[in-house]
Amino acid sequence: MPTSKKPITKNQIVTHFAEKFELSKKTASSIIDEMAMLATNETKKAGAFTFPGIGKLVLVKRKARVGRNPATGEQIKIPAKTVVKILNQRRNWPIRRDQGDVHIYWQIVNALC
Repeated sequence: MPTSKKPITKNQIVTHFAEKFELSKKTASSIIDEMAMLATNETKKAGAFTFPGIGKLVLVKRKARVGRNPATGEQIKIPAKTVVKILNQRRNWPIRRDQGDVHIYWQIVNALC
């Protein structure tokens, strides 16, 4: 695996799992896709999904609020919405994008949205 500062791609993850577990790339890709679907369905159904040893996906309801258009300064109403938050498994703190090796988890969260 390359040790660059860019987040790894799904292709790189599939290649890593295929080589590590002696699977075809198609099988490894299917496993990753199924994990994402399971996480999506369970988060929608139960409101939370735990990736053991990694973190927990939680649905969070955000209230409606008033925002400001940065270009014009005009106030706008931002409607209430439900978003997915990923919490660190060890401390239940929200995981930030800049915490080094958590890029793969953000890719999973982005796949869920």
